[in-house]
Amino acid sequence: MSKSGKNLIIILGIITTVFAAYYFFTQEAALVLRTSESDQQLTELLQAAETFAARERVLNTITLETRIFESDVFTALRDFSPEPDEFEVGRSNPFAPTSETATEPTQP
Repeated sequence: MSKSGKNLIIILGIITTVFAAYYFFTQEAALVLRTSESDQQLTELLQAAETFAARERVLNTITLETRIFESDVFTALRDFSPEPDEFEVGRSNPFAPTSETATEPTQP
């Protein structure tokens, strides 16, 4: 690469860095100037935190009675529901195009 090409790249890099620094500096200044939005967001955040803390206090006061799970009546319970009937499961090749779904799936 020629000396003038290197100089051009260096100058373009410096100009880009200066513009990027200016852009980020002005964005930071714009954020500082918008205090009404940040005050509103802070208020909403504080309200949400207070709501969360109040709900946590309510949940911490709840005690669950678990003795029922240890009783003989509960442990004697049995499931008398019938087993589901056997059924065919999907296609023989799930990766095949959908036009081949008309074929019967193979049973092992």
